[in-house]
Amino acid sequence: MLKILSVPVLLAALAGAGTSYVIVPPSFRDDGAILAAMALRDSTEIQLGQMAQAMGQSPSAKAFGRTLVRDHTAHLREVRALAAKLGLAVGPETWDPVMRDDGAKALAALAAKSPDEFDGALADFGFEAHAAAVMLTEQEHLPAAQNAQVKALLRRTIGSLRAHLGAAKRIPARSVRTVSLQPVGTGR
Repeated sequence: MLKILSVPVLLAALAGAGTSYVIVPPSFRDDGAILAAMALRDSTEIQLGQMAQAMGQSPSAKAFGRTLVRDHTAHLREVRALAAKLGLAVGPETWDPVMRDDGAKALAALAAKSPDEFDGALADFGFEAHAAAVMLTEQEHLPAAQNAQVKALLRRTIGSLRAHLGAAKRIPARSVRTVSLQPVGTGR
């Protein structure tokens, strides 16, 4: 089965095995829409980071959470400051409702994971969401941006997103190993 989803919903793949996903971003017609999408992504990633700090089982999952909160909080401040300077609104009332709702559903799916499943699900989502965000920024946002300051912010954002990809890769698939190394037989 093929589902078409917006960028923040990549986590939903965790809820349904055997489902293929295609990312179809909303249309980015102007700098205001681009900055609003960035603000939504930052807000979702801050919530993800808080969840990782609270629910993560491994030190790397908790560290990933701290990194997300720190980096996306700073980035959100930067997005808001640039939007204010340009006279653009980027508050929740400007966010694409489908992307907002998909992000909330994705976070809820992750929150429903058992402690044993959480770190692996976080690693998968962290990697997939940041890979999609890099692609979206490079292929959709940058070409559509009109303002030089918006373009500069987008270029700086790509480096941070790539760093988050690397951090997601360092989260172990499972924080609690359940493999038993009992001998099966002695062969004597």
